[in-house]
Amino acid sequence: MVIRIAGYAYQKGFGGHFHNDNAVGALRDVPGLLIASPARPDDAAAMLRTCLAAAAVDGSVCVFLEPIALYHARDLYEDGDGGWLATYPRPDAHVPAGRARCYGDGTDLTVVTFGNGLRMSLRVARRLAVRGIGARVVDLRWLAPLPVDDLLREARRGLRGSHHRSGRRRLPGPDHARGQRGQLRAPRPGGERGTAGRARDRERSGRPRAGPLKGYTRPRRSRATATRAWR
Repeated sequence: MVIRIAGYAYQKGFGGHFHNDNAVGALRDVPGLLIASPARPDDAAAMLRTCLAAAAVDGSVCVFLEPIALYHARDLYEDGDGGWLATYPRPDAHVPAGRARCYGDGTDLTVVTFGNGLRMSLRVARRLAVRGIGARVVDLRWLAPLPVDDLLREARRGLRGSHHRSGRRRLPGPDHARGQRGQLRAPRPGGERGTAGRARDRERSGRPRAGPLKGYTRPRRSRATATRAWR
């Protein structure tokens, strides 16, 4: 079964506070679900064929996330350039599941994105190039399974080319949300240790907890005061 879903933010200049939500985090929590998120028109046709083949041959359930904002997009950098148009792929063309697509070969900055973020990232990469900053843009295309091998390969290329100056990673998603359950985030050096791991490191090193919450005690209020404040 293949489910096509029109989603992501789509109202430019209006409605961003209530038209920018998506269920990517919830979908990624479903075991075995194949999640495709094409941005380019040529990728969309080829990836849809991959999803149909996976459903027919393996019985996979596929979710095909379509960026509404890019349905009628024609231009990339300037009005009338036609940079977002593409030739319809040949009938046997497909995109293997879990494979990303890289644009550019810059070694100063590696940008990882998907959906609406691809078009925006390519525009930013061009503006950075004018300032002498070389960026490469990696389009995930598949959110499950994630293209881990492609991500690591592009990250290593950037690190080698810039003498470890491309350790800066950016993940501009369609709604730019961060920290939610199932959300895609850039990995920290050494892995995702979390709060518990950092707490253990502080205990072993004997360093006190830093930050504005040190020694802070929340003021206590009586029930009557809290009730008046609520009213």
